[in-house]
Amino acid sequence: MSSWVFRRIKVGDFGLVLRYNGREWGEFNVGTENFLYDVWGPTLDDIYAVGLSGTLAHFNGQRWQLQPVRLRDDLLSLSGTDAAGVYAVGTQGRVLRLEAGEWVPEPSGIDVGLRAVKATENGAVYAVGDQGTILRRPAG
Repeated sequence: MSSWVFRRIKVGDFGLVLRYNGREWGEFNVGTENFLYDVWGPTLDDIYAVGLSGTLAHFNGQRWQLQPVRLRDDLLSLSGTDAAGVYAVGTQGRVLRLEAGEWVPEPSGIDVGLRAVKATENGAVYAVGDQGTILRRPAG
């Protein structure tokens, strides 16, 4: 995904999403009062947002829809590529992978918070977190 998409979408407090259309910022609410921490998507009509208490939402180009993940852990970051797939990470070592439209837990082997995730074009996925944690999921 090109970096211009990231500059056009911002998330924040009480489920707020801001989207820039080239002239002005428009407000959207994803249908939750939970704080949102990160946003990612391959295109402007396929966007995901994550946040407090397992909040995970998807925008399909028409509307936002909350995704049923039934978590108490905060989700703090998400990233994806065609080669790696889409991943979300959060507190308590939480890792979720998007598979066939469903978010599936993936064991991380740790219980410390994961603060950021980056999927690479070659298929590897990196996550970093508390206490100097660095995780790598190899490509393939």
